[in-house]
Amino acid sequence: MTNLSESILKTIIYYDFFNYPLTLIEIHKYLILDANRANLSEIGECIANLDKIECSQGFYFLRGRESIIETRKLRYRLSLTKLKKAKIVIRFLTFVPWVKAVFIGSSLGYLNAKDTSDIDLLIITTENRIWSARFFSAGFLKLLNLRPKPNKTKDKFCLSYFITENNLNLENTKVNNDDIHLKYLLLNYLPIYSENGLWEKFIEENKWLKNNLANHYSNVLVENYVLKLRWLKLKKFFRFIHRNYAENILRFIQIKIMPQLLKEMANKDKRVIINDNILKLHSNDKREDISNKWLQQCQKIIS
Repeated sequence: MTNLSESILKTIIYYDFFNYPLTLIEIHKYLILDANRANLSEIGECIANLDKIECSQGFYFLRGRESIIETRKLRYRLSLTKLKKAKIVIRFLTFVPWVKAVFIGSSLGYLNAKDTSDIDLLIITTENRIWSARFFSAGFLKLLNLRPKPNKTKDKFCLSYFITENNLNLENTKVNNDDIHLKYLLLNYLPIYSENGLWEKFIEENKWLKNNLANHYSNVLVENYVLKLRWLKLKKFFRFIHRNYAENILRFIQIKIMPQLLKEMANKDKRVIINDNILKLHSNDKREDISNKWLQQCQKIIS
């Protein structure tokens, strides 16, 4: 089996975990390839000789998995509805003075959300104001009853990932050298709001992703909300008058009321990270499990 054949299978196997068959263009985009790029023609010819892959309705999938085509179509429709709701809420989050960018992540980032899925956001904040941004963002959503609760996550907003504008490179959050799930999570972020070209800076800071995904190109801004000049001036005014002691107070309050599990897991590994540059509060981080299962499935199918 050629290197390209293995790369194609590895890519399709990963997305098969999420019931997401790929088009030829998507295989090209997501192709797990360490070195030279492969063009569409080469990929198409290679797939034609792979008996472990089938094609129907323009989608490619592992043999015997044709049913996931309808799953993808259903989730696409559900995702569009969730995306409309997300844009409305994000519009209001842009008025929080220390919020500088908002990206939609996880399954909704590539329009594959389930009906019960919540809406995961990555929020980029001004330097040294990560706790202030989280306090007012989470507080606003709490007032609107839009925060997830146990057994009630549908269309709720998960604010468990904040980073500061001076800490955009997330390579050090990998759970292992492969961490294939992190790579796709980062590359599939859907940017909704971005001040001062932060989305482009985020992509540039994480160009290490291209080491294994040479063909990948990043999403463009879906709908960059441009605040009127008076609102931008007001945001800058609040940033100017907001002092370090206020940030310290808000940090103290949030850590005080933070679930005990998060405090116990904090900074012991890459699942929960709590500091003044990054707040990653994923107590149920499944990246390592997904990575291990993916490797096992690759060995089983490719060997």
